[in-house]
Amino acid sequence: MGSNLTVGITYYNQIEAFNHLKEYYKNTNYKFIICDDGSQINPLTEKDMPDNWSLLTIEKDIGFNSEGARNLIMDNVQTEWSLLVDLDYLIEDIDKINLDELETDKIYSSSINNNQFIIYTEFFKLLGGYPTTGVYGKKGKTADQYFLNKTEIIELSELSLIDNEKYNKKIGNKYVDGILLGSGCSFTDMRYLPLGQSWVAQLADDLEMLSLNIGQVGYGNQAIYNNVIDKISQYEDKIGLVAVAWSTCDRLDIETGLMQDTLDYGEKDKRDSIWPRPYLKYLGSNQSDILNIMSRGFSYLSFEDMLDVLINRTLRLAYELECICKYKNIPLIQFQALDYINKSDKEIWGKKVPENLSQVVKRIVDKSSFKPKFLGGRMWSWDNHLKSLGDDYRMGYDTPANHWVGYTAKLDFDMHPNSEGHTIIKDLIKKELNS
Repeated sequence: MGSNLTVGITYYNQIEAFNHLKEYYKNTNYKFIICDDGSQINPLTEKDMPDNWSLLTIEKDIGFNSEGARNLIMDNVQTEWSLLVDLDYLIEDIDKINLDELETDKIYSSSINNNQFIIYTEFFKLLGGYPTTGVYGKKGKTADQYFLNKTEIIELSELSLIDNEKYNKKIGNKYVDGILLGSGCSFTDMRYLPLGQSWVAQLADDLEMLSLNIGQVGYGNQAIYNNVIDKISQYEDKIGLVAVAWSTCDRLDIETGLMQDTLDYGEKDKRDSIWPRPYLKYLGSNQSDILNIMSRGFSYLSFEDMLDVLINRTLRLAYELECICKYKNIPLIQFQALDYINKSDKEIWGKKVPENLSQVVKRIVDKSSFKPKFLGGRMWSWDNHLKSLGDDYRMGYDTPANHWVGYTAKLDFDMHPNSEGHTIIKDLIKKELNS
């Protein structure tokens, strides 16, 4: 089979994993094509290649180009069959695969990852290869899913994979697990700051990850949660860290058909993510009809019983996210950006806020059965931490953010964190990750 099959592998920076792979396959006679996808450290050269291996090089590191690198490999394959596999996997026994038994109009994949597969070379070209533009963020599809959905996939038991033990899957390497997915309310929204200065962008830069900031002004916790889950479902094998800054618990989110561009306050090009921003599918709690419904619904409860419902809703969402990330083996950092209830509020859903609000909140949080791990603890908030440091970490007067959210600029002090305030929470998250 060796003369009729080419193994194609994409490479990025990980020389130890590549050397281990070379050693593993040293006694095979298959053709190998390695595509170095813009490595900035440890780029491969011809000297690294065994005699029966070929090297292709992409000079520019454009981020998440593994599908484009695979297309380049397939353009150079000269055998009838191709086996595309990532660097983090090793093929347990290629000789078990009988190509004569395979059909030329199917994809034969590994059972543990459908994007590791054997395909008839001309059929790959007939399908048009992987799309390299216009797919991420479109109807929940990624480029590999878009390609794999074009034809029938048959899981081939003979295509058994084992882990490449030298492949480094730690947080922050810009490999297949290199997305930092961050979300929150206006305290996270990138449009309040110059390009690259939100806490999500700063943290991604420090960890050498790619920033996907889906925080939005006005989001409540249901909106934050739903959009994070959407992105985990969409990019799960590419996410290296999820970081969530929860908002106040009294905001109500209702999914609607509103388009993001109808509510976009930001200036052009003020974005720190390479992905299109999601649609804004949620309404805040200032809608009069919703206010009336909620006020009537809570009219029979005491303030503390109502707050028990609202706070436990937030803690339940955080607990659910913690369970999902644990199941998916995705690292998670979450914390309160704001207190559960703003202490300056006089009324919540038609009920007067008592003077002992802090004690009421603590009682509810302490007795809750939902105990997700929060940065700083479940009674800590980023906003309160900044208050202890003074106003130097706030946007202040006459800022673009004042105009974006309809403030009267010089008359109002904008309490949203400035760049230094975002650096504060970024450093606290890094400290937690390294502890």
